[in-house]
Amino acid sequence: MSVFDLYLKQVFRGTYLRKSEKRIWMEEMRGHLDEAADRYRQTGRTDEEAQALAIKRFGSSKAVRRDVVRAVFGISPHWYVAAAIISFVSLGLALFVNMRAFDIIPSTMTPISTPVWVLFLHQHFPMSCSAWAGLTVLFIMLLYTRSIRDRLAVCLSSSPFIADWLFVRLSHQRTVGGTFWGDPQYSMMQPLLWTVIGIFVWLMWCFVLYVWTRNRLVSLTPLWMSMALVLWPTLRNAVQSLLYQWTGNPIFWGHGFPYSVQSWMPILLRIILGAVFLWGCKRIDMRYERKLNHV
Repeated sequence: MSVFDLYLKQVFRGTYLRKSEKRIWMEEMRGHLDEAADRYRQTGRTDEEAQALAIKRFGSSKAVRRDVVRAVFGISPHWYVAAAIISFVSLGLALFVNMRAFDIIPSTMTPISTPVWVLFLHQHFPMSCSAWAGLTVLFIMLLYTRSIRDRLAVCLSSSPFIADWLFVRLSHQRTVGGTFWGDPQYSMMQPLLWTVIGIFVWLMWCFVLYVWTRNRLVSLTPLWMSMALVLWPTLRNAVQSLLYQWTGNPIFWGHGFPYSVQSWMPILLRIILGAVFLWGCKRIDMRYERKLNHV
């Protein structure tokens, strides 16, 4: 491996760029480094001296990495990763606190004493698991943004879920998402018409984002958020049910039917919708290319 290869490897370490993006950036930078080294060789420098001077003129790997990250992400992607980790840990903490607070012994319905720290967190820590799951997905998807438009699209993708959450908090009624998104808790009660309308609205929203951004991963943000919102209760029920069966500990009692079709059907539905969306993106790209060829 040459000196330039080692230098470029250090530059792109921890940048969270895709392989194709790294290849394009590295080819361009390698061309500039080779040109600079050739100019130094023409002045009588040796290969080692020319390469060292070219790297020195180009800048330190840390400074160049910062410039690349600023050009691609706007801010360091480490902030997105840190925020996603904090949200995911908060989701796990909220799941445990909600499970552990105010437990009872199923056979006698006798209350189990709740630890003080669990009560404190239950009263003062945000306990909305859906909110933490949505934030985790949002920060992860920000890693795939490449422009201000992409970042706006990710933020706009969360707006229907924020409106849904506010509706529940303010009205104390059933969630709109239970009707439009087929949540397991309501999927057997909702009318078929509302399900069809919800599917249509979801697909149109994703296609609008794709036409606007031309970024498939970013356009899939509503799908990933919706998937997270229906996946965490199903996984919680499955894990908690298994733990109760294995240990018999009453703190794991309280959630059943994790293996029913009703629980997993919304997840399967979202997988099918994702496949339909990707197929639609290919059709959009084909029409766009034909229009360019005609022009």
